[in-house]
Amino acid sequence: PYGFSVTKLSQKNQSLSKTTSLQQANQLVQSLAQNYDIVIVDASINDQGQLALPILNESEIIIQVSRSPESIKQAYTLIKLICSQLGRRSFGIIVNEADDEQAQLVFQNIQQVAKRYMQIELEFFGAIPNDEELNRATKLGRTVIDAFPLAKASAAFSQIAKKLDAQFSYAPSPFKQASYR
Repeated sequence: PYGFSVTKLSQKNQSLSKTTSLQQANQLVQSLAQNYDIVIVDASINDQGQLALPILNESEIIIQVSRSPESIKQAYTLIKLICSQLGRRSFGIIVNEADDEQAQLVFQNIQQVAKRYMQIELEFFGAIPNDEELNRATKLGRTVIDAFPLAKASAAFSQIAKKLDAQFSYAPSPFKQASYR
């Protein structure tokens, strides 16, 4: 009812080689990108410091970070690693377990370091507050927006979705290309 679909890609296919599985997953994401305005993939980097699917290395990257010093350090390290492998590019930031003021502070700190040492721009995509309704919805196997539409987390996800839609839905290609400055 909210205009999106969710699917899970798994690397646990025992009958295919890892290379074949990754090629098929890459083709699937390319196909999804041709059929949908926005495709969001939750991924991490591989041993070579790149996202496992080549198509993801060509797309916009949004990093989810919490307020913990370790998470902030990991986010900065990830940005630095990806830039060293793929060149300078922009990144989006979402801060979880934070209210707007806390999230802005985390974002400004990461942005300041990224701009100073790597000359890259970051964009703030929003904050996801710590909300018990989010935990309850997860236990129910439902989205927080569906299970608890008035929850703080529901409002936050709605705002982030609107920003993502406004940011990327106009792009003529399947992915908004990273900007190089």
